[in-house]
Amino acid sequence: MANTSEPQWILDKKNSALDNFNKLQMPSTVYGMGIFANSEVNLNNLNIKNNQVSVISKDAIVVNFNNPGEYENLIKEHFQSCVKDENKLTAFHYSKFNGILIYIPKNKEASPIQINSDLISDSVDHILIVADTNSRAYILDSAKSTTSKFRSQVVEIIAKENAKIDYISLQNLGRETSNFTIRNAIVEKDASLNWFDYCLGSKFSKITTTTNLNGQGASTINLGIFFGDQTQLYDIQNSSIHNSPFTKCDMLTKGVLKDKAKTVYRGLIKIQPNAPNSQGFQKEETMLIGEDAEADAVPILEIHNDNVKCKHGTSIGQLDKEKLFYMTSRGLDEDTAKAKIIEGFFESMMSKLPEDFVNLSFREIINERLKC
Repeated sequence: MANTSEPQWILDKKNSALDNFNKLQMPSTVYGMGIFANSEVNLNNLNIKNNQVSVISKDAIVVNFNNPGEYENLIKEHFQSCVKDENKLTAFHYSKFNGILIYIPKNKEASPIQINSDLISDSVDHILIVADTNSRAYILDSAKSTTSKFRSQVVEIIAKENAKIDYISLQNLGRETSNFTIRNAIVEKDASLNWFDYCLGSKFSKITTTTNLNGQGASTINLGIFFGDQTQLYDIQNSSIHNSPFTKCDMLTKGVLKDKAKTVYRGLIKIQPNAPNSQGFQKEETMLIGEDAEADAVPILEIHNDNVKCKHGTSIGQLDKEKLFYMTSRGLDEDTAKAKIIEGFFESMMSKLPEDFVNLSFREIINERLKC
């Protein structure tokens, strides 16, 4: 049941989404012949308990949708401008969500903003970030869970003219959690949005990140790391939509899978007819440890303009046994040798991120899991 203290317009949104939930279908997780990421979740048997997300910021303005004060019109203007109510999962999200606005004022360079999710039960959370003209922000979104079975998160980012946003996500949810994350952004003239995604936890994660480069000179960098073991399943999609001239995207994802873990990665660069002189690059690399891990990669270029520069590539291969033999013959035990090889595999990505403690946490998690 919806919170009766919520503003009427939110109640109306939730009631409309509930109607759609009963009509719409679940999104397909079959992406081609033999390429699928099926995971069952019963949306009717969840115990939703929101308000498990906290935001720490000295400079940004943070308000809950239930008590928006003077920022209600700003929320109304941008809420659902990126992520629509389009299938049963999104309809469920919009029928249950708890909303938080993070607003970085015009010409403001904010100190690091921390979004902390420590989930003890099922959660449906909506983060709306509005970075006003000429603003700067570094945002760290960290998620973990104990007894949570389900998490739905939608992140909408509006980067206005000449705004610069770095958004880092560290997902280390518990092994009983099914995680559904949608991140969608609108990037205006000369603005930039850089995503960096660490995907480590959960039983199943379906993560969709879409950047709409709507203004001339807009740009995005999308860097991602994933590590899966046991029977973890990741369904990852990154998309960059070029809607204006002189826009640029650079997408690179690297992952390691062991045991019976599986990932499906889909990357899309779409350059519209009205976006000449644009550039798009994407690459996906996966290292498999053992014979039972499985990876599929589907890179797509959709080009509707001749005056562009685009390329894509993908590689999937086993851990180099010669390197492993060499390192163990020099005195390293096998777990340490594997950890060093994996660290080297990820190093080119991790060196691009200035936040040392995130990289340290990542290394500690990987080293611990390689011992299992």
